[in-house]
Amino acid sequence: MYDFDVILSFLTAFTLTYFAIPSIIAVARKKNLCDEPGERRSHTVSTPSLGGIAIFAGVLFAILLWTPFQDYAVSLQYVLCAFVIIFLIGAKDDIDPVAPSTKLIGQLLAAAILVFKADVRITGLYGMFGVEQLPFWVSVLLSIFIIIVIINAFNLIDGINGLSGSIATLIAGILGTWFLLIRRYDLAIMAFSMAGAVIAFLKYNYSPAKIFMGDTGSLLIGLICAILSIQFIELDSSLPIGHPHRINAA
Repeated sequence: MYDFDVILSFLTAFTLTYFAIPSIIAVARKKNLCDEPGERRSHTVSTPSLGGIAIFAGVLFAILLWTPFQDYAVSLQYVLCAFVIIFLIGAKDDIDPVAPSTKLIGQLLAAAILVFKADVRITGLYGMFGVEQLPFWVSVLLSIFIIIVIINAFNLIDGINGLSGSIATLIAGILGTWFLLIRRYDLAIMAFSMAGAVIAFLKYNYSPAKIFMGDTGSLLIGLICAILSIQFIELDSSLPIGHPHRINAA
C-alpha cells in the first residue's frame, strides 16, 4: 500500500542531503569547523566534520513527509524525540567538544525514551542460553546497553573514509527490504531514508574526503541502526513459524 512512499523517502533523503552538503562544507571551512588529522584518522588534511547535519535533515524530512502517521504516529513521535536529542549532542560536540560523560548522558536519555516510550526493546533471548522471555527490567537494561554500544560503535569508526556510512547503508538496505516485505512501512521508510541520506553523503566522503559526518551523523546513524536491529529481532520472532519472511525458524 505504501511501497511507493518507501522509494520516495529514499529519493527525498538522497536529494536533500546531496544538495545541502556543499553549502555545509563552505560554511564549515569559513568557520574553521574541521576535523584535524590524527592517529585514529585516515585523512592528512583538515576536513569539515558537519556532514551529519545534512544527513539529519534528509532523514528527518523524508520520514516526516512519507511516513503514514495515521498508522504509526504514537511510537514514531518518541523515536523522533530521540533523534533530536542525539542530533543536539552530536552537533554540540562537533562545534565545541563536550565531556564524554555529557555525551553518555545524552545517549542514555535517548535510549531511555526509545525503550520506555517507543517500546524499542529486546523482550527475550528466544532460546539462547536456554532463556526465552526476559524479566522487564532485565529487558530494559539490556536494550539500553545494546543501543549505547551500537551508537558508539559507529561513532568509533567515523574517522575512516566511507566505513561507517557503508556499513550503515548495508544494514539499512537489508533490514529496510525485510521491513517492506512484512509491511512495516514506518521502519522501511526510516531505513531507506537513512540509506538515501548516507549514500548522498558518501559521494563527498570517499577518499579524498571532502567532509566527515562527525558525531552529528555517526551518533544518529548508530541510533537508527540500533532501532532497526532491535525491531528486526522482535518482529522476526513474532512471525508465525513457516512465514516466508521469518529468518529464525526455531
